[in-house]
Amino acid sequence: MKNIKTKSTSLLAMSVVALTFISCKPFEKPFDPDKKGWTLVFSDEFDGQYIDDNKWAFEVNCWGGGNNEAQCYTDRPENAYVEDGVLTIKAIREAYTGPVYNPDDPRYDPSNMNTKSFTSARLRSVSPVEYIDGQPAQFNFENDWKYGRFEIRAKLPSGQGTWPAIWMLPTDWEFGGWAMSGEIDIMEAVNLKSTYVDEETGETKVENRVHGTLHYGRAWPGNVYSGVEYDFGDERINPSDDFHIYSIEWEEGAIRWFVDNHHYATQTQEGWYTHYKDENGVWRSSEMTPAPFNQNFHLIMNLAMGGNWAANVNEGGIDPAINEAELLIDYVRVYQCEKDETGVACGSKGKEGSYTLESGVVEPELPIAADFNADPLVIFDGQLAANWQMAKWDDADGGDEYAIRDGLIDLKFDQTGVMYLYGDQGNTFDATPYGGGEYRFKIRWVDGDATGLKVGFSNTAGSFAHVVLDQQYFGMKGAEGWTDVVIPVSDMLLNAPGFDLTSVDISGKFEQVGGSQLNIQIKDLQMSKGEYVPIETDAYGYELELLTETIGSGFDAYLYHGYGEASTDSLTIIEGVMSGQHNGGGNISIGSTSGHIDLSAFAQGQLNFELRIASFGSAADVLVKMDGGWPNVGDVALSETPTGMPTNNEWHSYSVNVADFVANNNRLDGSGNFELSHVINPFVIEAFGGGDLHVDVRNVTLTRPLHLLSTEFAAGFDGFLYHGYNEPWTDTLTISNGVMNGTHSGGGNISIGSSGAAVDLSSLANADIAFDLRIVNQGSASDVLIKIDSGWPNLGDVALSETSQSMPIDSNWVSYAIPVSQFVANNNRLDGSGVLNLSSVINAFVVEAFGGGDLEVEVRNVRYQF
Repeated sequence: MKNIKTKSTSLLAMSVVALTFISCKPFEKPFDPDKKGWTLVFSDEFDGQYIDDNKWAFEVNCWGGGNNEAQCYTDRPENAYVEDGVLTIKAIREAYTGPVYNPDDPRYDPSNMNTKSFTSARLRSVSPVEYIDGQPAQFNFENDWKYGRFEIRAKLPSGQGTWPAIWMLPTDWEFGGWAMSGEIDIMEAVNLKSTYVDEETGETKVENRVHGTLHYGRAWPGNVYSGVEYDFGDERINPSDDFHIYSIEWEEGAIRWFVDNHHYATQTQEGWYTHYKDENGVWRSSEMTPAPFNQNFHLIMNLAMGGNWAANVNEGGIDPAINEAELLIDYVRVYQCEKDETGVACGSKGKEGSYTLESGVVEPELPIAADFNADPLVIFDGQLAANWQMAKWDDADGGDEYAIRDGLIDLKFDQTGVMYLYGDQGNTFDATPYGGGEYRFKIRWVDGDATGLKVGFSNTAGSFAHVVLDQQYFGMKGAEGWTDVVIPVSDMLLNAPGFDLTSVDISGKFEQVGGSQLNIQIKDLQMSKGEYVPIETDAYGYELELLTETIGSGFDAYLYHGYGEASTDSLTIIEGVMSGQHNGGGNISIGSTSGHIDLSAFAQGQLNFELRIASFGSAADVLVKMDGGWPNVGDVALSETPTGMPTNNEWHSYSVNVADFVANNNRLDGSGNFELSHVINPFVIEAFGGGDLHVDVRNVTLTRPLHLLSTEFAAGFDGFLYHGYNEPWTDTLTISNGVMNGTHSGGGNISIGSSGAAVDLSSLANADIAFDLRIVNQGSASDVLIKIDSGWPNLGDVALSETSQSMPIDSNWVSYAIPVSQFVANNNRLDGSGVLNLSSVINAFVVEAFGGGDLEVEVRNVRYQF
């Protein structure tokens, strides 16, 4: 089975194509298969005691269906069972942890886990040949079909956040990944019995609609969809109150949808298409053929909770009162046309005008090639090159629109959408030759009140190399003319430290900044070549001193006047104390003397300082900020910290996570996106509300952790095994999935040490060594020692029995955090002759059996942290 993005963005971006709807009461006439020549080829009446594993297989994952859904799918009987002739698929509100991907997914990794707030079930009409935990699964795809009538009698759940679906996916993905090979949605419904506002009438209604939809086109996010809503009409009739029959008739070139045998919609091959590569790698079009709906598909039934569709419409989110929800299936029946394998002869064509004929989506031009060695690399010159396609990530309001016409790209943003040029099927290119070049295009500002545009490109890791252009930069001519924009690629990379240029998949990404709407047009987009020299992101060690006895090297103190009495503002530094007074909106700060600096290495670190308020004035609070240039500012209020607001003239110590500044992106107007790689002032103090403030600060530092072992060893470090005096051939050291397992006998140890020269860890003197540890076999050891080693006899050790967590028992994982100062104090207690030298550490983390015994131990998440 290929790597697919199942049901991603399903019916989310409602502006891709309008969904028509029909309002009718159910038609009660029973279906007579013999009259039309249909033969029953598969059925499950659910009359037994168990789910038939010759017909159905469970999916087991906590992926979220590609739609940010809130459930884990399990194979537990609590989530799916047969009783009284009915299959029940039940969603249950409970925290549950499971594998991210299904066992037959190429991305499956049993150690890659995720936690969701619901459990549920998803069944597909295949049976497992082998299903061994931890190994790729094999399935029997006998229960799949090309063409036929598919009939499911079901009762749907109600409530905001519920999302039942009965649908079909291709078995062999003949044309490529989702949705190139298509998807058929027989029935979907969201939020039944919640309320929604009718867009045409403005009337508030009770949700009682179901949806029939096709997905096709290109690989995500170039997929499109078209479909029809079925409104039960009378709000007293709701598909969650009783069983109804949901059917499709699928024949060569056409698919029809039915509710209770009432034909309400048809789509034909004139309205769908697929773009795919042939065996020679040449792009082809389905060209009005039945493709992609001319291959074998299998059935899927599931109940999702929340996600990009259900949680973003009607009343929003998931109703907190819902603890359980049930999708009930009475039967599943599949018929095929006995006398015509295409199904055409048996189909119920219906009277013209009695159903909606959905016209589908206009097919775009095929992708064209690009020369990735050219200078410049042409991305768009009236047509997209290199198999790129235009796509969008809407904010669920359906207001964002894009179009390629008249030799330009027209982008209309509404609130917070994102538009981008995406490599089809995830295709990437190596942009290394262009890393030192220029990114250029022509642009004109047509309309809108946005404050600017974020523009750049992204890679497969999700990093976004970009700059923010304000309206004055490129909008002076408005709609009357074009402005040439030339941006050094290196400027974009400043906002994406560590950006991998070898795997660029989004060649152009555009995001509205501020305001409510923006309409811009772009043309002649290209990148020129140039050598790129990466910025050193690790230049400051593990502690950056901004203010100790004096201001740190490369920094200075600054006073910014507000709108009040500037003559009374003052700033002094005496004996390591910076005293600042400002009035009416100003601030005091410690900033770089050389412009922007890269502090991205401190993303998981802390800003530490001591502060006292000499005079609070009329301010409502005190803000601490990190400043990359307006509006790229992150702030934290002292009242929000665990320490809280200090009282007058009393010193208080603060340690604020740098991540909190990044998370609080300029909360005054929400237009900022604070980037640590582009900082001007790493420490700013300001009165909240523009009041007066007189404050003293001292001991201002930035500190960051050293991750010795996360998923792998840190750069410059490795795992080592030191043999003891007893049977060294039995000693082992392995690392798998971020866990280091070591066995040693008779006085040896396992360690994480420098793979080169000794390293200086003196800036971590006030940190803790944190790690998870479990004892697999304690052997004859009486205790376990943790050590820091700067070369015998210069060692510091701490016994696990001396810690507050004590020794682990019963092979359980235990988390430890031991102050480095404790290792310094315990200088080689074996003979007392050592002096631990943190400026010249050989082994930063050592595990050893006390008393020279045997030991097997596992450790993970080893780090020095503040």
